Amino acid sequence: MRMRIFIVLLCCFLLSGCQYSASLPAADKVETEDMAERDTEKPADGKIIDFDGDGIEDAAALSIVDKDYAKLTVTLGRGKTLEEEIPGWWWFVDHETGRDSLEQTDVPVCDFDGDGKDEMLIQLAFAGSSGPSREIHIFKVENDKLVELPLDYIFPDISDQPDKIEFISQFKNINDHCFGAQIIRGDDNEPLLRVRQDDLVTSNYYGSWYIDCVFSGHDWVVQRLTWSRVFTCGNADE
Repeated sequence: MRMRIFIVLLCCFLLSGCQYSASLPAADKVETEDMAERDTEKPADGKIIDFDGDGIEDAAALSIVDKDYAKLTVTLGRGKTLEEEIPGWWWFVDHETGRDSLEQTDVPVCDFDGDGKDEMLIQLAFAGSSGPSREIHIFKVENDKLVELPLDYIFPDISDQPDKIEFISQFKNINDHCFGAQIIRGDDNEPLLRVRQDDLVTSNYYGSWYIDCVFSGHDWVVQRLTWSRVFTCGNADE
């Protein structure tokens, strides 16, 4: 029995050294858990997916058309269908595992802007690429049209932290060096977008930065910044 307890404690000690976190002025509390353990957002029991706010359940599907473009198809509960083409040679990204796949996957949804209507998180992989590069798109329905949300970041003032200025200068947009994204919940249960990005300056290819941000209506305001070496470029999803 004592030997089992010793082994458990030893494992905890070894795992605790696998991550390093750095906080921005906007967030004193920084998470250091395995970034793969955070659940993606799912509709709560009894909650329907509603893109247009009419109280009738809607649906979204993603398909690849002749490797020329990805197509987002939104079927509103009242029968209207909306479509958006995203040019490029893509693979699907399984939102549960983050892995590239040729199998279609569900589209994660969340009310990012607090208007009572769901938005769609579209995550695509560059087909045939040597690394896990991703392209992110976030759509909402407005006046029976699909409208894409802007993806620019707003970082807090870091003029007193010169060591972070070089890092932040790399990332103006969610799709800069993007390795993927998922929907999580913040400390106050607010929906956050967690973006995994390759840091070409300070990570030395042994880890990634995870940027948690909230949509302001125009930009993505960074709430928390965490660096982790749990994943590496050559073995990104294990």
